[in-house]
Order: sequence, then structure tokens, then C-alpha cells
Amino acid sequence: MFYVEHFFDLKEVEHSLETGNTSQPVWSRQRRVLLTADDAAVFHEAKSQYSRYEFIGGLRNGSSIKNRGSSQGVFDMNLDLHLLIAADFIVCAYTSNSVDEMYSAQFTHKRWWRAIADFEREDVKLGDEVSIESTQWDGFVQAEWKLNGTRNIKLPAYLFHEIVETIL
Repeated sequence: MFYVEHFFDLKEVEHSLETGNTSQPVWSRQRRVLLTADDAAVFHEAKSQYSRYEFIGGLRNGSSIKNRGSSQGVFDMNLDLHLLIAADFIVCAYTSNSVDEMYSAQFTHKRWWRAIADFEREDVKLGDEVSIESTQWDGFVQAEWKLNGTRNIKLPAYLFHEIVETIL
């Protein structure tokens, strides 16, 4: 949980810098973490030791060998993989094949980012959406336009915020 705590602390600092507001963001009071495990004790331990966190997920019957092929088992595994792929930050015990698959899949999933300001030099407008293909050492990113997939251009990384997909 050390790295999870560090991640959320950095997000709070980032929020303060972006908004100019030094008070704690509303979302920070109850930090949300997706927890997946095959052992029910992990969930009980996490909830008892880390009261500031809301743990999403739970012991799913789909992870047992006899249920993996059922429709509920397939749904449970796909839900976990989708949530893990969409995660901002991942800390895991690298002991299962599903984590290996998730890690690989995360880099094949195209993620969209929205411009938070205009950048006249390259005709970027507030709200434009791009997919970031790679990051550069100099603070720039190689981006592909959503509306015009053929336009691939180098832009400042600070100009974009990720569009977070939600599952209802």
C-alpha cells in the first residue's frame, strides 16, 4: 500500500497545482482502489487496516476453476481485466497469469486524451481529442488525432488530460 498512498499523494499535489486550491480534493477523503484476489482474507485485511480507502471488487466466484468456463465466470474475469486495464496506477503481486495478461493488454488499449488549452502553433483547440502514441524525454508526446487518424504530431504533454471511461 506504500505505492498506492504515494500515488494518491501525488494526485493531490497535481490537483492543487492545476486548480490553485490548497484544500484537499473531495475525492481524496475516501480513496478508491480496485482490489482483486482469490483469497477472501485479503479483502478483510485491507478493509480493517486501511479505513481511508474504499476497496472496489471482491472475491468473485468466477476465479475458481470449476466456474471459469461459466458465463458468470467469464463475465467476472472480463470485468476485472477491463477495470485493471483502465486503471491509472497498478500495484500487484506478479503471481498470476491474469496479471500478466492485463499488463500486456494495458499497452494495446488505445487511450484518449483531451486538450485542456489551445496550442496555436499546431492548431490544437481546447477539447480536441488525441491518442498518445509515445512519450518523449523532452516533455512532449507523439499524438494521433481522433478525428483525423492520419495526423501524427509532436505536442507538449502538459496540454492533455486522459479521458476516463466509466462502466455503469
